[in-house]
Amino acid sequence: MEKRDILELLDRAYELEGLLHLALARVDDMPSQLPELIYAKIDELAELREQSGRSDDSVSSDSLDSLDSLDSLEVTDCPEPLEDHSTGARPTGIFSLNDRFLFIRELFDGKAAAFDDSLTALASMENMDEAEEYFYGECGFNPENDIVADFMKRVELYLERK
Repeated sequence: MEKRDILELLDRAYELEGLLHLALARVDDMPSQLPELIYAKIDELAELREQSGRSDDSVSSDSLDSLDSLDSLEVTDCPEPLEDHSTGARPTGIFSLNDRFLFIRELFDGKAAAFDDSLTALASMENMDEAEEYFYGECGFNPENDIVADFMKRVELYLERK
């Protein structure tokens, strides 16, 4: 599998994830065409698999065993929020769906859970100094990065309205 194939799969997976999040957010008033779009995106992923020459549906036990070994990998990017940061509540309405996916992809290495954890930590922060300490210090965000600057503007707006 080549890098471009992986990137194409990842793009389709992000698109599918976005549609699924939209479906969850609007489960009571879901647009009628949304399920069709979700299944179409799943079909696109299946087509990409067929194009790669891997159209068989079987997965060897060796492949599954190698997945188990991934559990031992240590992720050191953005740390878990400190216990005193967690209030259980998370900020809402500060990121559009597109922003959410941009920030997850670019700032949290595609890890939605790390993004969600950072929002949980943000909910308990009192001021911008705390936010900068967490995001620049603990998460290692570069303040010179344009995407980080956009993210931090939204954090600042949230803290001002809090």
